[in-house]
Amino acid sequence: MAWVRWGDNSHDHPIVMGVMDHDLFDDRLLNEVHGFISRCAAQSGSHTTDYVIPRGSAVLMAGASRVDVLVEVAKFAGYLTEIEVKGRRAYKLVDNDPDFLHLRLAAEIEWEKQRKSDNSNPALIIPVRVRDGDACRWCGCVVNWGSRKGGRNGTYDHLVPGEAATIDTYVVSCGSCNAARGDNSTGKWQRPLLPAPSSPYFSKTTVDWIQNNEWARNNGYEPPARSRKVVRPGDPAPYMQGRSTSLSPATAESSAPAEERPGTQPETAGTPDPTDASAPRTDTKSATATSNTRTDTQSAHAPTPRTTSENAPSADSGRTKQIPADRQSASSDGPGRDGAG
Repeated sequence: MAWVRWGDNSHDHPIVMGVMDHDLFDDRLLNEVHGFISRCAAQSGSHTTDYVIPRGSAVLMAGASRVDVLVEVAKFAGYLTEIEVKGRRAYKLVDNDPDFLHLRLAAEIEWEKQRKSDNSNPALIIPVRVRDGDACRWCGCVVNWGSRKGGRNGTYDHLVPGEAATIDTYVVSCGSCNAARGDNSTGKWQRPLLPAPSSPYFSKTTVDWIQNNEWARNNGYEPPARSRKVVRPGDPAPYMQGRSTSLSPATAESSAPAEERPGTQPETAGTPDPTDASAPRTDTKSATATSNTRTDTQSAHAPTPRTTSENAPSADSGRTKQIPADRQSASSDGPGRDGAG
């Protein structure tokens, strides 16, 4: 969408006040020149001419009888300069002060359209999600595809900003890393891209989304198995355990151990005191030990049965660890959001 933005200080900006120094200044000239430039800016924004105003457009905006006077005063004050485009006379609005006047360039609008197109293209995002899973390829932290804002939200990042994505140049990224990297035109982003994981982390959201995606079904993409361990968005993916990595700023606090986060408790219960008679038994005859023993007919990857009122273990069978609600994966499905890159 094309737009024009005037800064909050444009009414008394030095360029505007410069009109008052012209020899032709009178009570109406200040507002007349500013109105003329505003119409020219709107015309440039709507037709994405990148601050360029053809001579004919200037005549249309000012009127044939006033165009030369208004252009002369506008040039004097610094609103515009005279240029030549394809052998024809034209004018270039001031484009070096976005706090005064800012127009979206044609390249910016086209890049936004390209990002949105890539972000909704299943031929890109399905293979990328299957390859990368639900963790950022920059910091290794699990993203939240159901979040629309914040540093933990799931996005896709173009490794080559300004160009249409391919599967090889498109990666899963958290919102924090995507925003911090931007187009990396300054070269300040130094974090290396993590290799594609050999065992990606998949939340229920991604598994269900791929399973229900028509393009994935028609092109032979089977839904991946959901990871058994539920990881809170913002925490490192399981395959990042033991790796030295710098977490994104927005996720650093949430990635601290549970006992170090204010208002939270460790997820696992402490080791029972053997001298405490009320503590659950931990010897080989304990029901807990028996229930954890693998059998030949039960796969090590079989899903853990839900605990209900009918099959809940008794007090001497050990405490049942419940997963807090805030550690469950996002419940809303969707392709994710695009970021700055």
